[in-house]
Amino acid sequence: MVTFRQGVGAEPLARRDPRRSQPVPSAPRTTRWPVVWVAFGAGLVAAAHVGKLPAALPLIRADLGVDLVTAGWIASLISVTSCVLGIAAGSIADVVGQRRLVLFGMMAFVVGGVLGSLAPDAETLLFARFIEGLGFASTTISGGAIIAQATDLRDRRWAMGVWAAYMPLGFAGLLLASPPVIEQFGWRALWLALAVVSILWATAFYWVTRKWTAPKPPQDDGADFFRNIWRAVRAPGATLVAASFGLYAAQHISFMVWLPTIVSDTWNTGIFLAAAVPAMVLICNAGGSYGAAWAMRRGAPLWLSPL
Repeated sequence: MVTFRQGVGAEPLARRDPRRSQPVPSAPRTTRWPVVWVAFGAGLVAAAHVGKLPAALPLIRADLGVDLVTAGWIASLISVTSCVLGIAAGSIADVVGQRRLVLFGMMAFVVGGVLGSLAPDAETLLFARFIEGLGFASTTISGGAIIAQATDLRDRRWAMGVWAAYMPLGFAGLLLASPPVIEQFGWRALWLALAVVSILWATAFYWVTRKWTAPKPPQDDGADFFRNIWRAVRAPGATLVAASFGLYAAQHISFMVWLPTIVSDTWNTGIFLAAAVPAMVLICNAGGSYGAAWAMRRGAPLWLSPL
């Protein structure tokens, strides 16, 4: 259990849990900004692997002979995999370490990207997207936890608000950057290029975090893994937040994925213009994330941010 000093910028005091022999680690007294930004960059890379698909989807359908239903599965498999494995990923990270799970996620992006670039059919591409889904769940769950662990309490709300912008920024960035690559080299080259970016960022992440150690949660026994999942599911606040975000993502991400195809087919536009329309929407999302971070840093209550 953790108690807090009174006052602005209060810091937690480590206190022994009566059920455990070791004290629960307290928050750091200074924020490790290099760790924060390299974790945020890992989130951007993860979002880029989602954002690489929309502009390429019409070409993928033509190249692999994919119908709309299968294309929908290709587009949504990362989100489905993350939804199914998200709760487990948090408990796995407590066992193997947040840092290792981010590195695993980066390597999953590499494997999925290379496999996808070589895909001869829709089934292979679906499997590649499943692997990328493992990478997305591992990277985003652990990336947010690393930022929380590397920040002082005075900086944490702002840092977590900034972290929330990883998805719109990474998604929009690839929507704008992918059309020139696709038009010049094809969609398979884009998959390979992002695999290379994933390797480079994994290297940067490893180097920056090599001397940083996240506080390890105390463990009772092997049942903690399943107990953590059960506690998360039973927590009303966590469940409501997850449900709210799920409703938002179900509408937003599906719309962003298909909007370039709709614009291109309806108005016969080029790839860049078709991708630029949803990119502008996503950039506005990033502005909302930074606005919430600014408000929370100045003491706005957490429940007010979604409104």
